[in-house]
Amino acid sequence: ADFSSAASDSDVLLEVFLQRSRPESEGFGFSHEGAMSARGRPGLRIVDISEHGLLSRWNSRYPALLVQPGDLILSINGIEESLPQMRSQLTGNTLFMTVERRSISSSSSS
Repeated sequence: ADFSSAASDSDVLLEVFLQRSRPESEGFGFSHEGAMSARGRPGLRIVDISEHGLLSRWNSRYPALLVQPGDLILSINGIEESLPQMRSQLTGNTLFMTVERRSISSSSSS
């Protein structure tokens, strides 16, 4: 079976923009871990989303672009491939992220 074509059909990429207006009190509101995409690209997998953070606010404002635990951040502010550089962006006040939605069909029992 040719899995490459099947994988591309289920790849959903979301563009997510988060901006802190009060950096001292507002958090982006998600925890993450290093992970690999189905295509072997390094990224940050979203582990948990705080109900009071900016990502949760994004989800309630844009339900069609819902980000969920298990989704994989492939780039932050144009930076990809390097997890340390991607993580360093999380200390800033603006995040422009490309997020790969975890495909429901694939069983991640690796």
